[in-house]
Amino acid sequence: MKLKSSNAALAILLGGASIVTPAAAQDAAKPTPGAALQYVGADTRLGIGYDSQTKLRGELFQVLRSDEQSATLAEIWASRDSGGAKLSHHWSGNGSSVNKVFGALDQGAGDMRKASLGGGQEYEQWFWNTYLSKGLSGARLTGTAAIASTIIQSGTDAGRPYAEDVTTTVTTRSFQRPYDWGVGARAGHFYESALLRVTAGVDYEWGKFSSRQWTGTLMAEKFFAGSPISVAITGEINRRSGDFEGARNDQRGLVMLRYEFGGPRTNFRPNRVTRSVTTTERVPDPNWRPAVAAVVAPAAAPVAAVAAVSKPVEATTRIEKRVTRANANDAQETYFDLGSAKLKPAALKELDALVVRITTQRPYVELKVDVVGHTCPTGADRDNVLLSAKRADAVKAYLVAKGIPSELVTASGKAGRSPKYPEVKGQSFRNRRADTEVSIVKEKIEEVRVTVPGTAATAAATPVAPVAPPAVVAAPATAPMIERQVTRDIVEDVPNGWISRALHNPAQHKTSVDSYRWLEASTAQATGPRRFINRGPAAVNDAYTIDCAAPVTFNVLANDSDPDGDALTITSVSTPSKGTVAISGGRIVYTPSASSCGGATDSFTYNISDGKGGTATASVAVTINNTTPINTPPVAVNDAYTVNCSTPRAFNVLLNDSDKDGDKLTITSVSMPGKGTAVISNGNIVYTAAANTCGGATDNFTYSISDGNGGTSTATVAVTINNTTPPPPANTAPVAVNDAYAINCGAASTFDVLLNDSDKDGDKLTITSVSAPGKGSAVISGGKIVYTPAANTCGGATDSFTYSISDGNGGTSTATVAVTINNTTPPPPVNVAPVAVNDAYIVDCSVANTFNVLLNDSDKDGDKLTITSVSTPGKGTAVIANGNIVYTAAANTCGGATDSFTYSISDGKGGTATATVAVTIRNTLPVLPANNAPVAVNDLYIVPCRTGAVLDVLTNDSDRDGDPLTITSVRAISQSSVALLSISADRRTLTYTPGASCFVTEMFSYTISDGRGGTATATVTLIDP
Repeated sequence: MKLKSSNAALAILLGGASIVTPAAAQDAAKPTPGAALQYVGADTRLGIGYDSQTKLRGELFQVLRSDEQSATLAEIWASRDSGGAKLSHHWSGNGSSVNKVFGALDQGAGDMRKASLGGGQEYEQWFWNTYLSKGLSGARLTGTAAIASTIIQSGTDAGRPYAEDVTTTVTTRSFQRPYDWGVGARAGHFYESALLRVTAGVDYEWGKFSSRQWTGTLMAEKFFAGSPISVAITGEINRRSGDFEGARNDQRGLVMLRYEFGGPRTNFRPNRVTRSVTTTERVPDPNWRPAVAAVVAPAAAPVAAVAAVSKPVEATTRIEKRVTRANANDAQETYFDLGSAKLKPAALKELDALVVRITTQRPYVELKVDVVGHTCPTGADRDNVLLSAKRADAVKAYLVAKGIPSELVTASGKAGRSPKYPEVKGQSFRNRRADTEVSIVKEKIEEVRVTVPGTAATAAATPVAPVAPPAVVAAPATAPMIERQVTRDIVEDVPNGWISRALHNPAQHKTSVDSYRWLEASTAQATGPRRFINRGPAAVNDAYTIDCAAPVTFNVLANDSDPDGDALTITSVSTPSKGTVAISGGRIVYTPSASSCGGATDSFTYNISDGKGGTATASVAVTINNTTPINTPPVAVNDAYTVNCSTPRAFNVLLNDSDKDGDKLTITSVSMPGKGTAVISNGNIVYTAAANTCGGATDNFTYSISDGNGGTSTATVAVTINNTTPPPPANTAPVAVNDAYAINCGAASTFDVLLNDSDKDGDKLTITSVSAPGKGSAVISGGKIVYTPAANTCGGATDSFTYSISDGNGGTSTATVAVTINNTTPPPPVNVAPVAVNDAYIVDCSVANTFNVLLNDSDKDGDKLTITSVSTPGKGTAVIANGNIVYTAAANTCGGATDSFTYSISDGKGGTATATVAVTIRNTLPVLPANNAPVAVNDLYIVPCRTGAVLDVLTNDSDRDGDPLTITSVRAISQSSVALLSISADRRTLTYTPGASCFVTEMFSYTISDGRGGTATATVTLIDP
C-alpha cells in the first residue's frame, strides 16, 4: 500500500509544518480502474462433460476447510460404470510455494479399483506433483472357450497293436485385473494473462506377465475473466504391451464444462484496489497573515517647549527577508510472502518510486527514514522478531543501494506484536509487511514587504529636539497550527493471489483404471476303451504230389498261422487249369482232370480269414504223377518312380512283369536301398525316402519275383526323390478281372474277388456294389463277397453276378464272377492224426517267455490244433496260455542252464501227438520288454496376429523307454488350415506360417512316433492376444 504526496499537496506541506496521524476512518477497498483480474478459485465447483470411453461424466469439487495458509479439499467424479473420490490437503510453507498431498480411490468398468497417494508443490506460475498407485481388485474372469478334439491313438500291448479314442478338451479362460502398481507425474504452468492452465503428465503402470502401459496426458483449462465458467480439455494416449497384449496404442478424450459458485467476486480478485483513508493532521492555519512589525521610539532628550502644531505623518513601506521551514512526510508499505524476507518485483518498483520522491526534495535541511518490519501474529515470537528485522533490513539495504545515506535510515522489527490489520480471511497478508516512514525538513528564504501606517502629531511651541530613528520589533513569522480532516485515495497492490489459486487447485492424477489381461489354459483328456487291432494271418504256399484221376484233400491251413491266435478258415479258392477244387470241412479237395493223367502240374490260390477282417493268400502247387511239364520262368521289367521326401509310396512293380505260363507272380524279396527303406506290403513295395534326402536325391534297389513253380526273376527300381511336393498325378482307374469259383451246394462260400484285380497307382481297392445272382445271394462282407447258393441248386447248376470296385480316387471298374455249384457234397475224409514237431528255444533267466509251439506242428486234415497238456520242466515253470506255452526259468538258473518239457496236442477229432521242447537259459542279453507307446502332451502358444513362430512341441512329450521321438504327421482341427504348419527336416519341430487374416484361436493335432511302432497324438492351440 502506498501513501503518495501529490505536487499540490506537497506545496501545501511546504507552506508550513504538518504531522500525519494514524487513520481515523477507512473505506472499503474498490477495484482500481484498469486493474487486471486474478483467478483465485472458489470453494465449490460442479462439472459436467463427455468422456470418449465412459460417455457422460460429472464432477463435484468442495473446499472443506480453508484459511490464508491452508485448505482441505474433496473431489468426487462419476460416469457410466466408473467413479472416484479424492481428499487433498494444501498448505503454504514459506510463502514462496504451496505444498500438496492427496489420496484417491478410483473405480473403472468391471469393478476394477485402484488407490493413489501423492504430493507436489505449486509456485506462482509453475506446479508439479508425483504419485504412486496400487491396484486393489483381484482377477476377474472375462470369458471361457472350450475346444474339444478326438484323435485315434495307437500302441502295442504285449506285442498286440491297439487303437483307442483320446478326446482332448482345451479350456481357455480369460482374466483381467487392474495394473498392480503405477507411478505418475504431472507438471504445468498457469498463464496469468491468458487465464490458462496447461498440464502435462506421464504414467507408467505394470503387472504380471510382463504387462506394461505408458500413458501420456495433456490438459488445458481455460478460465474467463469475471465468469464462473471454465472449460477443460484432456487428451490421453497410452501404449500397452505384455505376454498377452499385442503392442498397441489407445486414445482417450475428455471435455469438461465447470461452474464455480459464489459469483465472479469469489473466484476472481483485482490485482490493485483503491481505498479511501481519512486522517486528522495538524497543519498551519491557511487564514493566518503575518502582523506588522512594532516601532518603538527611543526616549528623547528634553527640549524647549514650542508652540503646538498639528500635522499628519505618512505610512512607510520596506522589504524584509524571512527564513521558513516546511515538513514533507511520506510512507510506504512493502509486502512479503509468508515466511519470506525477499523483496518481490512489485515491491522493488514501489521502493524505486519512493526513492524518486525523496531525491526530488533535495536540498533539504533534515531527512529521516524509519523502516519497521512486521509479521503475522502466528508462529513463535522469536522467529517472528528475526523475520521482521530481516524484512526491515531488506528494505534499508535496497534504499541505501539506491543512494539514500545509510546513517539517515533506521531499521527495526516488531514481529507480530503490532498488527495493523485484523487477522481475517483475505486480510492477514497485510501484516506481512515493512512500514517505511519518511520525514523531510526543508528551509525557504522569503522576501516580505512590510508597510508601517502613518499617525497624527501636534508640535509644541517649544523648541523640538532631534528625533532618533524608530526601532523595529519583528512580528512572529510562523503561522499557528490547526487540526483538520484529510481524505486520500490509497492504491494498494493485492499480492499473493496465486497462493489462493494454488490452495484451490488440486494435484492431478490418472483417474482412469486400466487393466491387463492374461489367459489360462487347462487340458483334460478322456481315453475311450482300448480296441485291439487285428493282425492278419500268414498263409504259406503249399506243394503236393498226387495221383491222377483221384480227389485229394489238402490241409493247407496246417502251415498257416495267425499272430493273435485267431482261428483260420478258408474263404475262397481259385479255379485250377487242370482240375477242380472245392472247400470242404476247412480243407481243399482237389480233383485232377482226366487229361492230366499223362503227367502234369497244376496250381491254384486260396484265401484265408481270421474272422476279424484279416486275410491272406497262398498258392498251392500240385504235381500230378506220370509226367512233369517244364516251367517257364517269369520276366521282371525295370521300373522308375518319382517320390516326395519323407513320404511313404507304394510301387506296384508287378504291373509290367509277366509270366509266359500265366502263373501268378509274387514279390519274394527286395534289396535294401541306399537312401531309404523298402518293404513288401500287399503285393506292392512300399518305399520311404530317408529324412536327409529332402534336399533332392536319387536311389535304387532290386526286387525278385516268383511264379510259384520255381521260376524267378529280378529287376531294378530307380527312384528320384523330389525336394518339394509335386501336384498329385492324374488318377488311373483300377482293373477288375473276371473270376470263376466251384462250390458245394447248401453252404456259403467267401470269394476274395480282389485278389486278381489291380490298380496302376497302387490305390487300395474296395468292393462298392454287387449285382443279384440268379440262383443264390451275394453280399459284401469284410472286403470280400459271400455267395450262398439257393436250396434248389443242389442238383447241379451254374450261376453268375457282377461286382464293382473303386480305388477311392474316383476310379471304378466292373467284373463278372462265374460260379459252378457242385451236385453233391463229398463224404468227410477219415481223420488223420496231427504231427507234433520238437522245438528248441533260447531264453533269458527270470523272464517269462511265450512259445508258439504249434507253428511247426501240422494236421493233414487241416484240423485246428490245440495244446492239451504240458509236463513240468526241471528248472522252471510251463503253463498253457492263449494257445501258447509260457515258460519262466527259475531264478537259480541265471548262471546258465538247459531245461526241457513235453507237450501234447489234439486235432479235436481224436487225433493227438506229443513233442519235446528244449530250452537253453542264457546269462546275458535279456529279451527287450514290450515297447511302451510315447506320451504326447497338448501345447498352448501365444502367437500375435501375422507373426510366425517355431513350435518345439516335443519339449513336454516323453517316452517311457527313452526312445527318440519324431513328428510323423499334422492335421487341422476346426477352421484351422493345416497348410499353415510344416514339419522341420529333422521332424522335431513345427513351423507356423501366418495366413492373410488374423485369427482368435487355431488348433492343430500332431502325431509322434518312437520308431518302434508306438505312436501318440496331441493338440497344438494358438491364441492371438
